[in-house]
Parts: sequence; structure tokens; C-alpha cells
Amino acid sequence: MAYKVAIDAGHGSNTSGKRTCKFTKTVKLSNGKVIKKGETYKEHEANVMVSDFLATELKRCGFAIYKSGWDDKDATDDADISLRTRQKRIKAANCDISISNHFNAFGSNWNSAQGIGTFIHSTNYRNSKKLATKVYAQLIKGTPQKGRGIKQQAFAMVNCTSLGVKAAILNEYAFMTNKHEAQELMADVDFCKECAVEVAKGVCNYFGVKYVAVGTSKPKKENKEKSSSKVSESAMVKALQTALNKDYKTGLTVDGKYGPKTKAGLAGHIIKNGSKTNSVKWLQTRLNELGYTDNNKKKLKVDGAFGSKTAAALKKMQKALGVTQDVKFGTATMAKMIKKY
Repeated sequence: MAYKVAIDAGHGSNTSGKRTCKFTKTVKLSNGKVIKKGETYKEHEANVMVSDFLATELKRCGFAIYKSGWDDKDATDDADISLRTRQKRIKAANCDISISNHFNAFGSNWNSAQGIGTFIHSTNYRNSKKLATKVYAQLIKGTPQKGRGIKQQAFAMVNCTSLGVKAAILNEYAFMTNKHEAQELMADVDFCKECAVEVAKGVCNYFGVKYVAVGTSKPKKENKEKSSSKVSESAMVKALQTALNKDYKTGLTVDGKYGPKTKAGLAGHIIKNGSKTNSVKWLQTRLNELGYTDNNKKKLKVDGAFGSKTAAALKKMQKALGVTQDVKFGTATMAKMIKKY
């Protein structure tokens, strides 16, 4: 019998307050939605986007799904079901675990509060610590963000007793009151999909189930590699642009395109030994993804600190790429990396 996961999309289509501040620019999402300058973006819409992607990911890995607070991709017609009713329905569905998807807020105006975090219940958490640890470990590997860690609160949607589950977590993927995180992450389809993939990997690790990546069974290796490389490049460049913006306020448009402005941003802020930045964290993540390890053949700790282990892994990659092994990540190494991978 397949493990059953409750996927909860927080709030409802017309829940009062749960939305961003007014956007300072027009944002066009790749799914066709347009949020005009001066408009707000409802949290539930982003919650449903993550939830729908997560359902797809988990189904492909063999899990059974129960939808809570949403029924399909259309997030405009969902009632705000009470927390008590959500609890009862999840319990009646006999789910093994529950995951509630949210975006955070601090106050009602744009401010500097930021980051990604996971919550479990303060008392009724059962095996939630294990689930939270597995999921958060994946989330923090993604787009560079402030890690807010795993915290305990008496939230209704993580009360394992009331939900009748072995483990329950609530993820806050970004702050909708942070201008950058709201307009560049929350309102980005790729970011929402990335979060869903990371949560799915964490869930698989929790249950000891193999994660099945999209396209695994597709024929024609050449076509598959060409397609996945393009997607990977866009996500990789977006993550770099985000890191450079955070570290140096470069003002880059987070569009996934390695154009003149992004090249100039990297050229002016080469990632090198002794640095402790989001850009280093980005590089460490990329080196791990490509299989470049330290001299002890161990994956790098993604901590943003460029030390001897990161230097060893970078040197290995530069050697494989045929570029100068100066242990500095700049435009030359970036260009070769994009071309090869």
C-alpha cells in the first residue's frame, strides 16, 4: 500500500489580508498570469501552485495524495476552509503525514524580514522532527535565501494528534512582505516548482523511498539531456542572480538569462577563497550537484564560507573544464560550465 500524504494549501481564494503589498512593478508569470504594478498577489494562489507541483512530484514517486484547501490548479475558487474542518478531513482520509504550504509575512508594509523555514508542533509532533529535518535540508539547498530553521509552534496544521498523522510540517517558502522575495520568488513559477521538488525529495528521504525525477522513463537520451540542461541552466542562473543581488545589491533582473549585466555582476564580484556570501553558497550547491567533492571525496557543506574544501572542489571542476585552476569562480569558469553542463 502506498504512503498517503495530505497536501494543504493555506487559506482560501478570498481570505482577508493574506496577500502581498502592492507590487512596485508589473510581473508576468510563465503560466500567463500578470500582476500589474500597484496590484497585490494572494498568498493562496502561490500556496496552490506549490501544492499542485508537489502533488505531481509525489504521485510520480508512488505516493497517494489527499488535497486539503484546494482541488485543482485554479486557485480563484477555493473556499477558506476552517482549520478544524481541515484537521477532521485529513484525519478521516487516514493520511500518513501532512504538509501545509504557506508564504510568510511580517507587518503590512514592505520590510526586510526574509527567508525560508519549517514549523512543527510545540507538543503534539510525533515523528515531525525527522520529517522537518529531511525536508528543510533539501529546501535550504535551493535558491539562496536566509535559512530560518525548524521551529515549534502550536499551529493547527501541524498538530499530529488532531490530524491523525505520524508527522506534520508547515513550510513558509518566502516573505510576501519582502519586496524581493514577493516579486522575484513567490511570483515565480520556477521557484514554486523548485520548492515542490525539494519537499518531495525530503519526503522520499523520510520514508526511504527513491525519488523519481521527471522524464526518467523518457526515451532518446540525447533529447532528454538537451532539455534538462536548458532547464537547469535557467534555474542555475536565476539562483546566481538572486545571490548577487542579495550580496552586493547589483539590481539584476532575475530572469535566468546569462546576459551582459549578469556577466558584469559576476566579473565585479568574483567568488574566491575567504568569501562568506550567498554567492559562495550558490557555488557550493552547484559543485555538489555536478559531483565535485573535496579532497576526501565528500560533498561540500552549503554554508556560504569559501574555505579549503570549496577550493578543492572548484579546482577539480576547473581542471575538468580546461580553464585556469586559479580557484576563483568568475566569468571564464561560468562560461565553460554553462557550455559543458
